[in-house]
Amino acid sequence: MTTDDQQVTTSSMSWERLAFCVGIPLGGGWASGLATKQAINTWYKFLNKPSWNPPNWAFPVAWTSLYALMGISSYRVLQRLTSDRKLSTGDALQSPAFQSYGLSLALNFAWTPLFMVLHRTDLALIDIVALNASIAWTIIEWAKIDTLASKLMIPYWLWTAYASSLNYYIWKNN
Repeated sequence: MTTDDQQVTTSSMSWERLAFCVGIPLGGGWASGLATKQAINTWYKFLNKPSWNPPNWAFPVAWTSLYALMGISSYRVLQRLTSDRKLSTGDALQSPAFQSYGLSLALNFAWTPLFMVLHRTDLALIDIVALNASIAWTIIEWAKIDTLASKLMIPYWLWTAYASSLNYYIWKNN
């Protein structure tokens, strides 16, 4: 267990690893964004949405910020596992901490095609509920390794819970 006063110092940083860790969620988010462009102006525009639905411009702003935080968090956990616990990168990536994170990324990236491309709001709802559970699992696993990294995942969890409520409303009312 680590404490908040432990830091990943710039002298121990691997800029390439940081770029890789941040690039994975940002790249997946960018690809998802490409898949939604057409649906935003056609299908999604005409859905019955709740009063608490944010404007369309808020989604890419929120997700870009969240993907960056996810990447920074994953970098911190990977650094801790490979430096403090002396695991190889391969072993670290096979740990429960990264199994949970990998699952959350897979579910996150699956949601967009389900919802925006296939218009399967029912399957997207199942996916996002599982995504919320996988994020919670990730937060729990990461708290055992780096408390700051786990705390940086909380906004992602909260936003996804909010997105779940939107998905539920859209599924129920369309």
